[in-house]
Amino acid sequence: MNPIRPLFALSLFLLTLTGCTPSGTPTVDTGLIPVKMGKLTGYVTPRGETVIPAAYLAGSVFSEELAAVTSGEKTGFFDRTGAMVIAPEFDDATPFSDGLAWVRDDNEIFTIDHDGRQVFTIPEAVEAHNFHDGVARFAIENPDRPGELLYGFVDTRGEIVAPATFTSAGDFSEGMAWVSSPTLSGYIATDGHIAIDGAAYAVGEPFEGGHAVVRSAASDLCGVIDSNGKTIIDPQFSQMYSDGGKRFLILVNGLYGWCDDTGGIIIPARFTTAMPFAGNDLAVVEVNGLYGCIDSEGNTAIEPQFADAAPWFVNNSFLAVRQADLWGFIDRKGRFTVEPVYTDIPMAYSLAAYSGTPHCSVAIPLTTPLSALGILLDRLIP
Repeated sequence: MNPIRPLFALSLFLLTLTGCTPSGTPTVDTGLIPVKMGKLTGYVTPRGETVIPAAYLAGSVFSEELAAVTSGEKTGFFDRTGAMVIAPEFDDATPFSDGLAWVRDDNEIFTIDHDGRQVFTIPEAVEAHNFHDGVARFAIENPDRPGELLYGFVDTRGEIVAPATFTSAGDFSEGMAWVSSPTLSGYIATDGHIAIDGAAYAVGEPFEGGHAVVRSAASDLCGVIDSNGKTIIDPQFSQMYSDGGKRFLILVNGLYGWCDDTGGIIIPARFTTAMPFAGNDLAVVEVNGLYGCIDSEGNTAIEPQFADAAPWFVNNSFLAVRQADLWGFIDRKGRFTVEPVYTDIPMAYSLAAYSGTPHCSVAIPLTTPLSALGILLDRLIP
């Protein structure tokens, strides 16, 4: 673990650019938390009770009752009791979503069902992401420009919804996904047609609560549109992140605050680092290098005192925080409910706990350095 990982740059970056917003029926079990003990992963409850001892090199969140775990050099799936139900025979795997998981075996990416049976493959795919709204994003390597990825979408039957022609794309949320290419940009629907023209925007973030943050191509400032493409908040903020669709985290003169869905300021910008409320009563903020929490009116609820913190509370109940080099859990009063004993708590857990569904991918390492870099960057910047 890197004990000084940049919470805001990492977690908010992933939140906004991988489509990590609540969408569809939640499938993630937030009651089983993957934690690191030394270099090994196990699973505990929010009370710190060990359910599955730390014995695995890596482990995903539980989704659809199963978690992907790496044992030795291979990845398989076990259930909530720790019983292996799909043998560890894959090089990599995503958690399950919409009944399917993507796995990588040597230089092939394909989907499997809950019995571990192959369902379909995309022969040219070098990357594939979890399903959302019944559709998954995948990528192929651009044959004309090695190292550049082209994105498309496939449904759970293996039918291509949109061919891999987009130079950038996000996951589906509320029935739409942002895409762009040299010739077009905008939001597409799950059948592949353009639902909202995006010619005026440099990029669009996932929809949440019927609203999406967009960045103006002309001014490079952020505003908000609704699901019909109508402007709700004129572009005016240098950075802007959805916080439930009715409230937005904004950057003003280098400091973070919040506005409502009219653009009116509700918490003045005074924090050097801040995270969305994400459906909770409290939000994580940083003051003078330490992390604490504020309430919905911007008042201090938990004094800044922690070296690091997860992006947000889980189910308005507990928050993972770090003291020195170890992680534990606190309640909404800032009291430790589980003392710091864990060497790390994967960021993917917090992201999945908010969205209710996993946002993971598998990728085939490409041969050229440029291609490998492209894969790495894409896993951070869809």
